[in-house]
Amino acid sequence: MSLKDKLYLQWRWLVQNRGQVDVLHLHFIQHHYVANDRWPLVKLLVKFVGKLLLARLLGYRIVWTVHNLYPHERLRPQIIGRLAHIVLAQLATAIIVHCEYAREVLTREFYRRRNIYTIPHPSYINVYPNIISKQKARALLDLANNQRVFLFLGTIRPYKGLDRLVEAFCRIPGDELRLVIAGKPWNTVPPGELESLAQGDERIILVPRFIPNTDLQLFYNVADIIVLPYTEVLSSGAALLAMSFGRPVIAPAIGCLTEVVTLGVGSLYDPTDPQGLYKALLRARTADLETMGQNAYKRATELTWTDMALKTLRAYRLEQ
Repeated sequence: MSLKDKLYLQWRWLVQNRGQVDVLHLHFIQHHYVANDRWPLVKLLVKFVGKLLLARLLGYRIVWTVHNLYPHERLRPQIIGRLAHIVLAQLATAIIVHCEYAREVLTREFYRRRNIYTIPHPSYINVYPNIISKQKARALLDLANNQRVFLFLGTIRPYKGLDRLVEAFCRIPGDELRLVIAGKPWNTVPPGELESLAQGDERIILVPRFIPNTDLQLFYNVADIIVLPYTEVLSSGAALLAMSFGRPVIAPAIGCLTEVVTLGVGSLYDPTDPQGLYKALLRARTADLETMGQNAYKRATELTWTDMALKTLRAYRLEQ
């Protein structure tokens, strides 16, 4: 069986493993109802629903962790994705969300009210190497110690709002400011788009490539504050990753971010305010980022994988 086949719920696998596997835990599900071979989407949806029904009939418990309400790059027609999520929400034995807002929106969007478990996303402390000093990291990226560095790190995708970040940063005065944007552009991002936006502002440093796990410490330790200028998001591991490196976060007040980026660990801005991101960047220019970073790290230490594992086990067992 190929790796691709293993990613899908298989009829034969479900029958053969009946009684040996108790729980099927799903995370991102779009690959179950979207395919590159251009199968009719309705046919794929019917197959996905059929496998879910068979799994329940065979006695499997189905647990779904809802990271996003829908894929960031929306499927056309959108009704297919919506139907898939509604059906899974009804057939799942239990559902895990990362914040109370997600619980509320899940009920509103997918009509699910029972057996929803709120389990905060854990931090990434000690998950990735973190031994390089700030001074050495800056030397490697040719940045001065007295510069105030904003960082965006991650795959560059349309929903992440990099165009808004560049536009807002360019309006802020200060020769001591730097904006580092590091990450590989998604295939829907036109080639050269970011370079075009940043043209004319030498304070912006672009690193348009995949950043391996071993290099995360280089970029996080070079930064004073992390910016997540998302246009939409439900839960965000990126915020927890930044806090795990002791870095405060600028983010929009949407989704689970309002419960993660709490007072003193970062700055939330109103996403409906056209000047919201600009004002947040401006505040960060003079804020006590060192203290905010310490607060962010302390908050991250409270969110452990052990706690998540114990609470996930309760969801598997349907314990309240």
